[in-house]
Amino acid sequence: MRIIDEKTKNEIKNNVIVEPSEYVHRPKNPGDKIKWVILFMLPFFCIMLFLVAYLVRGISWHLEKKSLVEAKVGDTVTFGTAGDEDEVLTWTVLDGQGDRLLLFCNLSVGSIIVREDNGADSWEHSEQRAFLNGEFYERAFSEKEKKLLIEMKLDAETNAETAFSSGNATTDMAFLLSSEEVSKYAQHVSGNTVLRSPGEGLPLYLKSGKLSTDWMLGEQLKYRPAVWVDVSGIK
Repeated sequence: MRIIDEKTKNEIKNNVIVEPSEYVHRPKNPGDKIKWVILFMLPFFCIMLFLVAYLVRGISWHLEKKSLVEAKVGDTVTFGTAGDEDEVLTWTVLDGQGDRLLLFCNLSVGSIIVREDNGADSWEHSEQRAFLNGEFYERAFSEKEKKLLIEMKLDAETNAETAFSSGNATTDMAFLLSSEEVSKYAQHVSGNTVLRSPGEGLPLYLKSGKLSTDWMLGEQLKYRPAVWVDVSGIK
């Protein structure tokens, strides 16, 4: 039995009825249940994604190590990634000396624009050398992969015909092939790439597998790096 007080009597008399909150029916919102389920499951989804990514990286590293250990001259191996989408880099094995392998990348990772003033840039002071041993080195290789890279001493070169020099000797983790290396490994070197050897103002350019100085101002010349790796630590 509901007891009606004076205030309620006046509200009824004035046709203004305010129901107590406990008597108001509040329909259930089905979205609330879904929201709580999502909030409850979200941590589990995050953990699963992390585990899957970790597993994929582990499998990729295992396959990469296997391809390097078993590699022979002329083989294609995977090593490192590049680009915004972390595209896997593939390399051609140019040389094998015990546990050391010379790898030549099958993908162009940078380019230079032919300008009137970049003829003064030797390999020692070139933008391509700075990029390969800076941003490219840091982004392309994991800490495990960096431990396999060998820092190489590269002798300076002077073009006998043009008298242009590549500067002083350098030590690099990643580098461009020289004209001498292109000739030495001609059987497995093809495609286009800027070289570190000096040409006529600009570095020599490998065009369709042949040395060239045929370029125009404003032309974009792409380049592909090479690295030496030591696989003794992953056998």
